[in-house]
Amino acid sequence: MNLLKFEVQLRKRKKLEQTKDKYVRFTNDQYFNLFCSFPDMGIRHMLQWFLFNIFVNAEIIVAVVYWTIIHDGVNDTEEWIHDITAHLAPAIFSLIDVFFSATPVRILHFIYPIMYGITYFIFAVIYWAAGGTGASIDDTTGEYTSYIYSFLNFKDELAMSMGFLVIMVLSSTLVHVLIWAVYQLKKCLSRDDRENEQTANQEFTMVKTNSHSIDDIRA
Repeated sequence: MNLLKFEVQLRKRKKLEQTKDKYVRFTNDQYFNLFCSFPDMGIRHMLQWFLFNIFVNAEIIVAVVYWTIIHDGVNDTEEWIHDITAHLAPAIFSLIDVFFSATPVRILHFIYPIMYGITYFIFAVIYWAAGGTGASIDDTTGEYTSYIYSFLNFKDELAMSMGFLVIMVLSSTLVHVLIWAVYQLKKCLSRDDRENEQTANQEFTMVKTNSHSIDDIRA
């Protein structure tokens, strides 16, 4: 009878451990994890990862929007150099950073660029309502425009401005999928990437554990 009880308890424990392992694998999965996939990640690393997801996405969108909507085809060499360095080079360097850096990209992190875009849109509304002006001059009035960009003209083109918000959300998602695809391509080209990531994770955990042990001894 005791042996039967022991066997039942052993099976329950194994089932519980299997369920726990499945949960850990799901929460640490590179596709579904929304926040952090590494144990004991520091605040500064989480902040760097958060900003990485935002600004790589934003630089690519800024480049596309500028060269397709805003750019007026100026021929001045100085302005051309400024346009290249301010609105094209950052997007190129961002993609290079994704390809060569060790910062991982998670598919659900598209929510962070969307949050950033919505925050900027709210700022543009407040700036316009407070009487802020743009950097360009209106040809008809000779004064500075009442909007930052033509597609954020809430006074005369409200429908276009709201359409920009919808397009921004969709484009942020699409661009993040592109960034994720570049990251997956990098992983495919790097044969030892998975092993290096696991080794680094184990070494980080060991260092963290050893530091706690030293602190306990000192205490």
